[in-house]
Amino acid sequence: MTGAQLLIHQVRYEQKSFWRNPVAAVFIVAFPLMFLFIFASLSGRVDAYGGISEAQYVVPQMLAYGLMNACFTNPAINLTYRRETGLLKRLRLTPLPRWAALGGIVGNALLTAILIGGVILIIGFAAYGIHWYGHVLALLVAVAVGVLAFTALGAAVSTFIPNEDAAPPVVNFAYIGLLFLSGNFIPISPGSTLARIGDVFPVRHLDTAIITTFLPGGPHGVAQGFAWSDVGVLAIWGAVGVAIAVRRWRWEPRRSG
Repeated sequence: MTGAQLLIHQVRYEQKSFWRNPVAAVFIVAFPLMFLFIFASLSGRVDAYGGISEAQYVVPQMLAYGLMNACFTNPAINLTYRRETGLLKRLRLTPLPRWAALGGIVGNALLTAILIGGVILIIGFAAYGIHWYGHVLALLVAVAVGVLAFTALGAAVSTFIPNEDAAPPVVNFAYIGLLFLSGNFIPISPGSTLARIGDVFPVRHLDTAIITTFLPGGPHGVAQGFAWSDVGVLAIWGAVGVAIAVRRWRWEPRRSG
């Protein structure tokens, strides 16, 4: 098999494994949809973004939330489980190249994020009548950089988790706190203290990069929907995630060391 065929095969395996775990699938896929229905149904305007409707704000935020769920939460928990149960160690002994094994995880995260994002956008346009300004390229760039950055960060975080039982609480404690701090569920004014704290972390930058593509010009001015500074920060966080993951990566369970 060629390298591309190996990668496709591994992505298909990861997808089958994901959908055969209904608990994980519900958590990763259903939660963004549930929050979408709850928050997008609220009436009112978001002054922090030029008085746009609540739905116009919430749909991009849930798109970012779904992406992070698929690319950060799932890989961080899954990689910890595979390492501590010896699955990664056994995988290392197979003929499958390591790059294909890790590429399958990234590909699975990308496909899942695209699926979640597609469903959220369809609901947003059909049920809530949100406006679209044609910033397709800007949205694709934000999503692509976000997928790579948060998948790398998920792999990096997994190297700090001591065992598979600790993975869900550790990941969700940090992740959900950052969602609220970054204004993912409740709008936060860009110049507020909470916003400045949130700007330290990648969650708010992905939120801003995506919501800018749903604004006529966005808070950064008329730039065809691009929030380049936020995309740049995401890329830096992704590079940091890769460096940490490479530095600390282990194929063997921690308890065996």
